[in-house]
Amino acid sequence: MPDIQFIPLEENDIDGLTGPMTRAFENDAKIYDGIEKGGPPGYNDGSFLQKWAIDDPKSIAYKIVLDDKSVGAFIIWWVEQGMSILGALFIDPCFHNMQIGRKAWNFIETRYPSKYWRLETPTWATRNHYFYEKVCGFQKTEINHEQQIFVKKREPTIMPTGSLP
Repeated sequence: MPDIQFIPLEENDIDGLTGPMTRAFENDAKIYDGIEKGGPPGYNDGSFLQKWAIDDPKSIAYKIVLDDKSVGAFIIWWVEQGMSILGALFIDPCFHNMQIGRKAWNFIETRYPSKYWRLETPTWATRNHYFYEKVCGFQKTEINHEQQIFVKKREPTIMPTGSLP
């Protein structure tokens, strides 16, 4: 069984994560949108991670490590009783289909429980849609500037009433 760890992302991790991030976004762009390169601004030079994972004081970011190798990362903005945002989750395509994304989402939900989660992903990124809906339990809500919006609402815990047998 592979050893997967989620370690807080630090500035000195950016160089090692730029390759996996570039491959993840360009792989999706090529397969699903038919273009060679594509991703959010700064996805392929480290500036995306610098801006959102390091410089933004409200973000929480982790690198995903598999057997001592950085294979991905995620960035969240967490509000326990409000709307939290999954801003980015990427995994090097060399490590897809290994349950790493599922384990990352389980880690996020367990470590950072929130009333609501929200995320955006390109309308053409159908593999992402499947992952967020079928694996993570999100629901599609709307399209905003070629981005599909997904929301997940935490179900309230039902506590038994009365006396226990």
